Amino acid sequence: MPRAPKERKGRKGILHSLVLPFFQPLKFLQSQLQSRSCAPTALPVKTPILLTALALLTVSSSTVQAQGPLANPGPPGPTQKSLQQIWDKIDAQQVQLAQLKAQNQALSAMLATSSSINLAWNLRTLDTNSASYSSLAFGPDGLPAIAYAGSASGRGALNFARFTGSSWIISTIDTAGVPPDECGNGVSLAFDHDGKPAICYNKLSNVLFGGIYRGTMSLKLARFDGSAWVLATVATFNSGNELTDGPAALGFGPDGEPAIAFMLPGAGIRYAKLNGGSWDISVVDSSGAGACLAFSPQGSPTIAYCGAGGAMLASLNGSEWVISTVDASCRSAPSLAFGTDGLPAVAYMKGGLPGEDGLTLARRFGGEWAKSLVDTTTVSGSAIGRPSLAFGADGQPIVAYARTAGLGRGTLNFARFDGTAWKLTSMAGGGSDIGAAIFSLAVGPDGQPMCSYWEPPSTPSPSQLRLAWKGAFWPVR
Repeated sequence: MPRAPKERKGRKGILHSLVLPFFQPLKFLQSQLQSRSCAPTALPVKTPILLTALALLTVSSSTVQAQGPLANPGPPGPTQKSLQQIWDKIDAQQVQLAQLKAQNQALSAMLATSSSINLAWNLRTLDTNSASYSSLAFGPDGLPAIAYAGSASGRGALNFARFTGSSWIISTIDTAGVPPDECGNGVSLAFDHDGKPAICYNKLSNVLFGGIYRGTMSLKLARFDGSAWVLATVATFNSGNELTDGPAALGFGPDGEPAIAFMLPGAGIRYAKLNGGSWDISVVDSSGAGACLAFSPQGSPTIAYCGAGGAMLASLNGSEWVISTVDASCRSAPSLAFGTDGLPAVAYMKGGLPGEDGLTLARRFGGEWAKSLVDTTTVSGSAIGRPSLAFGADGQPIVAYARTAGLGRGTLNFARFDGTAWKLTSMAGGGSDIGAAIFSLAVGPDGQPMCSYWEPPSTPSPSQLRLAWKGAFWPVR
């Protein structure tokens, strides 16, 4: 039987067979581009070549002589003009988004600095098994994070809560041994120069003897390396006396290395600095409690604390600590922050007669301390708890603090200086011992304040880690 003549393909037939395998992927690319509402990823380098071949295919497919039945080719592929129109629409949407963000920031700044607009405080419970210590900070992405002590069995673990933009993720970093061991007290959170979180905290191994806990206290540092938390011991102290673990304070110096100010029980204020892989620990003051650390604009570590002489401020000058007296009276751990003018400010409790404690802010101008009374108690048995100081978007100081009235339940309060006087508001209610809790105040990228705090247990509610924030746009949900 004679062979059937071999089919011959012309140029157009060859082009059709070469380009056809790319047709369906390009159709998929077109559908993806048309469905996106934000900027897509960059196209492969070979995409323009394929698009050109597709255009040739579109032209040639109408004249090529098909051999046998052809499948329906579907809608025509994208042309260079249609792709450019898509990119133009994406660019226009990006411009509109940038404009909306700028308007949002401007409105937030106006709300943060306006004395005539008073936004409500929003409250949220993050954990129902927490202790009194918490520390709040905003990451470089503008999202908040909180380090705190808490576990199902009380103050038995160091926890870390991070807001992702849509929800809070809570993880446990370190845990204590069997009770009465403790972990997570004196916690302080900061972000390093690479934007990774770091936490200093106390870990106690206690022995109950004669009704008093005696044992070992370790000052620890936990740093996130991008994939896991790495734990290190800064210092360990043994004591035959009752151990107390006041708040520590973590910061990062100009060299990017961590530094910690802390209280050594019965021996005053210490300063620890990581140097070449080991910790250098120096004595700041042989007496004192309640250390708070901040770095000056010039990069000098500065510590505020309550010492034998009252409210004290220590600054490192070379290798020596220079100590000055802020106020002759100090009753609780102070809070330190530097203003936009680069000068230090200290919030502290000024002692007085029972029922006359006063929350005071001292700012140093021209080498002198100018003091203003923020709030005071007028009822015997009432008290004002430890303050937390920050500066608002307008450059004026703001303070979070607690008030308790006798044996009644206390409140978490907020004070803002408007340039002339202090404006006081209540953030939230609390327990009768809320004044002993540690509050942490910070200002978000929208210029609005946020505060983490502990609400003590009350029947039927357990102890809670709570968050209070002020503003209209913060996406906590």
